[in-house]
Amino acid sequence: MEPVAASSTVFFTGHMVDRPGRVPPRFPPARAVEIGRRIAGELEALEATDGFAAATCGGDILFVEAMLARGGRIHVTLPCAVGDFRRDCVDLIPGADWAARFDRILQQAASLEVLSQQYASDNAMASECCSRVMLGLAARQAALKAEEPVVLALWDGRPGDAFGGTQSIVEFCIRNGFRVRWMTDLAPGGAAETRDLAAAANSSAIRHTTFAAEAPQQICAAVFADAVGFSKLRERDVPLFSRLYLTAAMNALQAHMLVPLVKNTWGDGLYFVFESVRDAGLFALDFRDRIVTMDWQRLGLSAAMSVRVGVHAGPLYRIYDPVIGQWSYTGAHVTRAARLEPSTDPGKVFATLAFVALAAAERASEFRCRSAGHRELVKGAGDFELFELTRDQ
Repeated sequence: MEPVAASSTVFFTGHMVDRPGRVPPRFPPARAVEIGRRIAGELEALEATDGFAAATCGGDILFVEAMLARGGRIHVTLPCAVGDFRRDCVDLIPGADWAARFDRILQQAASLEVLSQQYASDNAMASECCSRVMLGLAARQAALKAEEPVVLALWDGRPGDAFGGTQSIVEFCIRNGFRVRWMTDLAPGGAAETRDLAAAANSSAIRHTTFAAEAPQQICAAVFADAVGFSKLRERDVPLFSRLYLTAAMNALQAHMLVPLVKNTWGDGLYFVFESVRDAGLFALDFRDRIVTMDWQRLGLSAAMSVRVGVHAGPLYRIYDPVIGQWSYTGAHVTRAARLEPSTDPGKVFATLAFVALAAAERASEFRCRSAGHRELVKGAGDFELFELTRDQ
């Protein structure tokens, strides 16, 4: 075993215990106590104080219980509503006590984030997004202590049963330069070892998959923008405004060589979908800057103009729109982005916690995210902590 460098912030990813009759076996329930001890030993070596996990039955719950036993803080993130998650990802083994342990964990969690009350029937993308959000939250927590988080992975070293499992998030972590501590207990041979997987690692067990591009959902960032002051314009000012406003949006895209997956406009509104939160953040800030610094009245308009920009990220459905003859994106997370924009202060770019965490997971360094407090989104969309995006200066 390689020497362990301590890090007080740990994001855990690991396999669930096997359902009855799983072939081939991967994590037999009989090994849970043994694996729990191994996880506790890893946390002791790392001097862990903050743990991030999703609390599925198996590795997640064992990790959280070990964190609690050592007096640490646990931060739980779920991809969907608590009841749905408990049914689909926890209470799976007849006669087992995983559900009761899950309930106790939620009562003791220092924080609980639920990314959406809705999820697809195939929840692979929701699970993948949840893991990336937890990684980002761990990175943000570690940054407060001027350290890097550690990813502790209980992984059998093989491609998973589906996208969104341990293999895919391990691959994502390595690709983005996060340190991964790989517990090899469930790998073929079952050696109780832990290895460091560095950013430059090249393992035949890590397979690059095209499933994300082919899946019915894709993790994307949605941007909604709306002009402030549009209703005060004279009717004859609208054509000039539209030319200046839309040209500013196109210039913002071109300045960073950004190609959105979707772009749409209507009057003073804009809707864009980007493949990464970095691209969405860069566009949102550049476009906002162009609008708020433009001397609208000198250019001939009758009123000063500003803009509100809201950004959110999550699993979106990719659909073909036969009316406009183009591919588009839709789903609950598009709706949340749309509900966020009216709650944004004029001249600002506001983002959700999910967007901020995914930016940290992607190592986006071109902008900062500062808490703007909790706000109630329009149309009863709920109360959320929002963040203001600012330039990294």
